[in-house]
Amino acid sequence: MLTVDQTAEPEPIPPAAPPRSVAGTVWRALVAVLVCLGAVAGGAWVGAKALPIDGRLLEAPAAVPGLVVIGLGLGMLRARPWFAVVPGLAADAAVCAGAGVIHDRLISAGRLHLDTLGARLLAGGFALALLISVLGIVVAAVSGHRHPREDGSTAPA
Repeated sequence: MLTVDQTAEPEPIPPAAPPRSVAGTVWRALVAVLVCLGAVAGGAWVGAKALPIDGRLLEAPAAVPGLVVIGLGLGMLRARPWFAVVPGLAADAAVCAGAGVIHDRLISAGRLHLDTLGARLLAGGFALALLISVLGIVVAAVSGHRHPREDGSTAPA
């Protein structure tokens, strides 16, 4: 209870996220890129195995790498949501295209077989989605370094 003489003291504002060094941001971005590449490769392989059973099963292994990349972008890189979502969606597209590349045996005997226009488009879509995902992770790392995302629990009311 407050009287006329007493005033409520304001709650202290929690400090913002501590700044990271450039080396810390670089190694976190490198780990995120390596995890993304591994998740895309694993998801594409699992998707290629599930594709002959039912084409709709491709979305289950494709969603996991996308969610992993989004989680890394938000948690480890401290990027804002849209900077984390774009590489996640691109990783999802890369898994779908990569599963098609593996399933259609466009890579066999150490060679890339791009005989038809459809094969070229599928391989090009895979390469483009993977490139967007990796570049998106780099952009998310830079954004998280320069303007780190604040957690909702630490933001002042």
